Amino acid sequence: MFKGRTSQGASPTTSPRQYQLRPVQLKRMLRWAFFAACLTTFSIWLFFIIGGKLQERKFFADVQHRQAMGDKVLINDFISIAPRDDQNAATYILKAIDQLQLNPHQGWLIDDAENYRLSEEAKFFVAQYSREHPQIRALLQQAGSCPQVDWHVKWRSPALDVHMPYLSRQREFGRFLEAVGICEHEVGDDAAALRTAQEIFFLARAVDNGSTVVGHLVALELEHMGDNLCLRLTGPLTSRAARHIGNFNAIAKPMIASLCDDPRFRSQFDAAIRGDRMVIVDSIIHLPISKFEAFSSTDALLEDYDQSISAAAHLSWPAAAPLLPSKPRKSEPDLAQALAPVLYRPFISEFSAEAERHAAAIAIACRLYVDDHDGEWPLDLSTLVPHYLPAIPCDPFDSQLRPMKYLPGNPPAIYRVSTNGIDNHGDRAGALSYKYGFYYDPWRSPDAVFPIGGVIGAADKRPPEHGEQ
Repeated sequence: MFKGRTSQGASPTTSPRQYQLRPVQLKRMLRWAFFAACLTTFSIWLFFIIGGKLQERKFFADVQHRQAMGDKVLINDFISIAPRDDQNAATYILKAIDQLQLNPHQGWLIDDAENYRLSEEAKFFVAQYSREHPQIRALLQQAGSCPQVDWHVKWRSPALDVHMPYLSRQREFGRFLEAVGICEHEVGDDAAALRTAQEIFFLARAVDNGSTVVGHLVALELEHMGDNLCLRLTGPLTSRAARHIGNFNAIAKPMIASLCDDPRFRSQFDAAIRGDRMVIVDSIIHLPISKFEAFSSTDALLEDYDQSISAAAHLSWPAAAPLLPSKPRKSEPDLAQALAPVLYRPFISEFSAEAERHAAAIAIACRLYVDDHDGEWPLDLSTLVPHYLPAIPCDPFDSQLRPMKYLPGNPPAIYRVSTNGIDNHGDRAGALSYKYGFYYDPWRSPDAVFPIGGVIGAADKRPPEHGEQ
């Protein structure tokens, strides 16, 4: 029966017969397809094996070159012989922290030290606890006499699994010391308060010995507490404080030099970046993945961290910011993109901490000037050089590294320019907020303004505006 019209009028009976594969031909084609698939798989496997070996050889050659230059890259570079307990400052610090047993309410009381507004209940508690536990300060003084700091971090591969329990209570301990210093200041013993600030700075340096970015950020928070205390106790003198001026002056000069020692602080940040690099690199090369992918990723990450280390060597934020690695490049392996260093916030924190240290050093120098000039504050910072300051500390957010800025007053204030390098002449808009009382945060304003004495001027004392938190 006719099923339809055929092309060119040909009848269905004359159409060519469909070609059918014979079983032998089908087996032959399947055999060749299987052989081609095996050859392709073997070629890819061989490529990854040879490529992985070459990448591994290249990586370890690079590591050997870096180690010859004194750089620390692998986990073994960070393992050292632990000192004896009686020569280890970390031993005494951990014992002192164990002596500090605060319940949640007591911890809430000393948290007010952040805002410079300890309640009467908090002052009573801090004074009583200090009297009942003198061993806390004694252990901290013993730690200061030790030549080494070793937190007994048990480095092992993969380094990402290594725990650092010593960081867990450092913030609480630092806040307690800050509260003790504020109480010492308010009873007139500013020399003792300055010694307490020294202990906080020592604690920050000890914590920073762990060579990780996380540990460095904890150390920066402790430094912030010490800076806050210095700014608070350099405010207007009380009648009782005059009895302690001699001791205060003897402690102040070395502290000013220490706060202005930028190379030492920057070297700690550099060591933290290298430690963070070691953790990531060691974890990658011990992942259960192909060597080709692992060592290709480490090459890309080493390049990113090299950029970060180069940025850390610059003295100003405007010069360092362009050198930071941008978003992960699409040309990098997926693993390298996932683990690329995100160090923008640590860099901002580092330069902000440097500005705050400089402000604390200037505030102490201003206090020394006031002691020698019958309570008169300096008209400008140039009058402090060279007797009170060797030089005016620079502003790390100024592209030209110009000195920190000064706002005369009674008491005066110190400020640094905004993160974009623009001088807003001490604009502190947005720094004052209201939450269970007035709260002053200099980092929320265009220019970070640090009032000497930690006291908000009378013009800034206002009720909260509608909707203000």
